[in-house]
Amino acid sequence: MVLSPKLQKLYDLVPDGAKVVDVGTDHAFLPIALYKNKKASHIIACDIAEKPLNFAKKHLRESGCWDGVSLRQSDGLQAVGREEIDTVVIAGMGGEVIAGIMQRCTYAKDASLLWLLQPMTSAGQLRTYLYENGFAVLSETAVYEKDRVYTIMSVRYDAKKRHLSPGGYFIGSLTGKTTAEQRYIQKKLSLIASCLKEFEQLSDTGEQVSFYKEAQREILAVTEKNHGS
Repeated sequence: MVLSPKLQKLYDLVPDGAKVVDVGTDHAFLPIALYKNKKASHIIACDIAEKPLNFAKKHLRESGCWDGVSLRQSDGLQAVGREEIDTVVIAGMGGEVIAGIMQRCTYAKDASLLWLLQPMTSAGQLRTYLYENGFAVLSETAVYEKDRVYTIMSVRYDAKKRHLSPGGYFIGSLTGKTTAEQRYIQKKLSLIASCLKEFEQLSDTGEQVSFYKEAQREILAVTEKNHGS
């Protein structure tokens, strides 16, 4: 099975021998790849809705992985026990939805648990939640897929609350070291410029304008540093 660029990156980030849960598994492509390549020792695939679970069930059976993946209907991690897993994958959802799943999880703040997160939208909101609630972003990378660029974060709880700067809100720890990261950063700069233009037309000079201007300054400094290195 050939995985999409997003799923391939998530697959690569899963530690060998991990006990994995794929939250919002949809078609179960990631669990199938993990099982077929014997990368994970235990795999759970869950989704809140019955329709994607039926797709997942069909693909698991067709691929011969039915006995190797535990398929469950679950609202986030509600039907998954802490002792069953050491790695959580949440991909293809809005950042605010991912943050909500983590917030409702009773064992989210377990330092031995690895989170692999891929927000489709609202990545800034997810970063804010992580920084304010003691989660360390171990790494962040960008992936280009179907004319869109996404960020993928590797996260672990360490109880240290952090300050998220305006620039960090938009691009996290990305520096532009890859083409995908450069595209992600340029996309955010375009968004910021568009918002600042709207603020100017509205003669808005409030705190929001200052936030966007500082974000723009920080991100441009990152790109200039990367260009000069």
